[in-house]
Formats: sequence, structure tokens, C-alpha cells
Amino acid sequence: MITPSPRTLIIAGLALVLILSAGIGTWLITRTTDKAVEQAHSAGQIEAIATGQKTTLEQIGAAHAAETAIRDDRSLARYCECLRSATADTTGNCVRYRPIQPVPDRSDDTGPHCPG
Repeated sequence: MITPSPRTLIIAGLALVLILSAGIGTWLITRTTDKAVEQAHSAGQIEAIATGQKTTLEQIGAAHAAETAIRDDRSLARYCECLRSATADTTGNCVRYRPIQPVPDRSDDTGPHCPG
């Protein structure tokens, strides 16, 4: 049987330590990179969610303002909405929503006009 010399054993031991160190280093780098990618992905998701929520809140605010304008009994929006919803027989019912806006020096004023 051949007995390895101490120098060969030391070289083999150092090679084994070097291989293990390279493996552990590769594992640590891979793990760190994966965590960094995952954190960046999560940050992107959070940013997208925040942007979406901001847009939703702005849309809700605009809808609320429009609804408030329509629900004001003496607003032009309410009057026009009533006229759009009324049949030919029921347009007279919308007079109660007609805004009171006197126009000076105009006896021919027919009242407010709905857009469109």
C-alpha cells in the first residue's frame, strides 16, 4: 500500500478547504443576491399599490364632488339631470330643481341652459 507523504496530505487538505470556501462563498453570494432581488420586487409592488390607492382616492373624491353637485336641489347639475331623466310628460316636474338666477335687463331670459 502506498502511504501519502505529509506534504501531499497538506496540499489535499488545503484544496479541500479551498473548495469548501468557494462553495460557501457562492452560496452566500447567491443568497444575498436573491434577497436583494426579492426586496426590490417587494418595493416595486408596494410603490405600485400606493400609486393605485392614490388614483382610487382621487377618483372617489371626484365622484363625490360630482354627486354633491347633482344632489344640491338648486344646482344646474341637478336640474339638467332631472331633464335628462324625465319623459316628455314629466319635464314640468323639474321646475322645482331649476336654479334661481335672475338675469338683469333680460326679460326674454328662459332660465338656465343645460350643456349639450
